[in-house]
Amino acid sequence: MLNMAQQSSQYPSAADGTNNLDISNSPDMSTGDNIVSIDTGFEDDREKILKWLSPVEPYQQHQTARAERPDGVGDWLLETHGFLKWSGSSTQGGCVHTVLGCSAQWGGGETHFSSLVIDALCGQASRKDITVTWAYCKTSRLEGHSTENVLGGIVKQLVSGREIPVNIRQAFRNNIDGQGPQWLDIKEMLMTTIALLPQVYICIDALEYISNALEYRPLVFSFLQDLVRESPSTRLLFTGRLSGGKHLKEYFPDAMTFPISPAGNDIRIHDQTQLPCGEKEPEKVATKSLKRLRIQANLADKHGRTPLLFAAKYGHQDLVKMLLERDVINVEQRHTTLLWAARKGHGEVINILIEHGNIDPNARLGLIPHTVLGLAAECGHVGVVKMLLERRDIKPDLASGRNHRTPLGGAVRGGYETIVKILLERDDVDPNTPDASYRDETPLGWAASEGLVEVVKMLLKRRDIQPDIPNNRGCTPLSLAARRGSEEIVNMLLQRKD
Repeated sequence: MLNMAQQSSQYPSAADGTNNLDISNSPDMSTGDNIVSIDTGFEDDREKILKWLSPVEPYQQHQTARAERPDGVGDWLLETHGFLKWSGSSTQGGCVHTVLGCSAQWGGGETHFSSLVIDALCGQASRKDITVTWAYCKTSRLEGHSTENVLGGIVKQLVSGREIPVNIRQAFRNNIDGQGPQWLDIKEMLMTTIALLPQVYICIDALEYISNALEYRPLVFSFLQDLVRESPSTRLLFTGRLSGGKHLKEYFPDAMTFPISPAGNDIRIHDQTQLPCGEKEPEKVATKSLKRLRIQANLADKHGRTPLLFAAKYGHQDLVKMLLERDVINVEQRHTTLLWAARKGHGEVINILIEHGNIDPNARLGLIPHTVLGLAAECGHVGVVKMLLERRDIKPDLASGRNHRTPLGGAVRGGYETIVKILLERDDVDPNTPDASYRDETPLGWAASEGLVEVVKMLLKRRDIQPDIPNNRGCTPLSLAARRGSEEIVNMLLQRKD
């Protein structure tokens, strides 16, 4: 199996069996406009282009997903005839299905299955001439990424470790407003890049979580339908609630679908790797078990997950208190656990960790330093944001995270209107602070570029708003709204004298 740790550079090679794209025999290279030919003269632009294609970090997302998957869970799926036929592992003949849909209900473990399939395909990629790509839609939504960002992440995987096609380089050089590729750009890039490759697997986890789902979901399905038609060797995997029944069959009538749910062995494995702290299990049983683990409370599993982290992740307040009372819980564990509680939206656990764990609520914590408020705002947890803002010692305007956004910037990027409103009601929140993304964009700039009408209205009500601040490409909120075609936002901005 491909070791993801070996791909530790910022933009590792795509998960396939080759390092370079051989185009010597490609008939597409003779086209007059040279759209998909390879341009080797601009290697210095590589890192900039990859960042421009998408802020999503697919390899990091996959590392997180596979780290949360207990060993052995879902292995039965890899032995099914349907999966073997779809993945090309079967030695038996018969019809090959290009689309596989694994449907799950809420909490059905679809992300576990997605990461398992990706690992299995990557294992094949080391021996076959295939390319494996993926999109974790729920994770990307929580991180505040748009649908274009998610699909741009697939393009980034396709070109990572290869020469970047000329059409992508040219689109990057022609980009003057600081925005990443838009929907039509992404479609064209995916089509032309996949056409250059022998076989591509695209694994899409939880498509129902893409941003602006009602608008984009049919567009994504329709585009992928065209993609499979144009590149018949391409294989698609969908997992999640939309991956079975009419949603998938409407666009892929011949798709092979089956429900996924934890099998008996999956449940046993899961139970063996978790604390006995299920909501339906008596508290006294969990307490008794923890007392028997006195010297083991500080131990982590092979992925670095501790009992404290599990208790906080699932919101078990009493167990968190019990573990914090032990001297063996170190500071680093408390910090990691606090971030998990913020990501999952467990407000009471956050309070316990801050008070009993002696943690500064404004500290930037983790490998990608986040404040607790910043992470809660990015993830859309209204209750946690309200709770933190009630603290007298909270600093609500500290920037943090990969793109160094303020809590307001993170909430705007995710389209969380209620959180935006709450933060804008505070005088100690600056509505004009730009982030440190590839665009250096203000909250108003992001809202205008994403067509968030209500968010723009709220921002413009602030007396101290500066509505004409350009990003690092010189594009103002007005020009960004005009490019998107957001007539209402354009009119709002034009009505202002400043």
